[in-house]
Amino acid sequence: GTGKTTVGRQVAGILGWQFVDLDDEIVAESGKSIAAIFDDHGEIYFRGIEAKCLARVCKNDRQIVATGGGIITSASNRTLMAKEGIIVCLEARIDTIVERLENETYDFGSSAIRPMLNVDDQGSRIRELKKERQFDYSNARFTIHTDGLMPIEVAQDVVSSWRKMEQQVSSSSGPDLAATVSTSTGNYP
Repeated sequence: GTGKTTVGRQVAGILGWQFVDLDDEIVAESGKSIAAIFDDHGEIYFRGIEAKCLARVCKNDRQIVATGGGIITSASNRTLMAKEGIIVCLEARIDTIVERLENETYDFGSSAIRPMLNVDDQGSRIRELKKERQFDYSNARFTIHTDGLMPIEVAQDVVSSWRKMEQQVSSSSGPDLAATVSTSTGNYP
């Protein structure tokens, strides 16, 4: 509900990179919908398939990968993502997420299926999940708050932040460099 898939597609389009939705990879790997995996086998089984698909996807370059919000509950997933890419956290207020979920539909007008939110009080469940995961979310390379923004604005913020980070990395001159200072007369470490 924070915009990972929608924004991810737009970021990939801006950069000319491939877009990968990990949920689609999980469905292809298992031959079942996400809801069916949860119904038939439970969350632990789902997390195993998710980790397997993440490991396979992380072998590729120049791609934007949208994951589910629970992927960071695994230390090995967090380590792999940090090693192989840049973790971006899209954040939103609980009321914003609930509103987005109420308006969300998939192909042919069917309601979006989110097994972790298949409860009567989605707001309370989102609050609970965010509380459990917030520390891991806070370890992302950067966080963008999506409340009140159009997806293209968020995508542009992601690309801008990534480009600034890449520029800093490419201009560093050693392992002890803390920052590069830019002035009107030039840059220095």
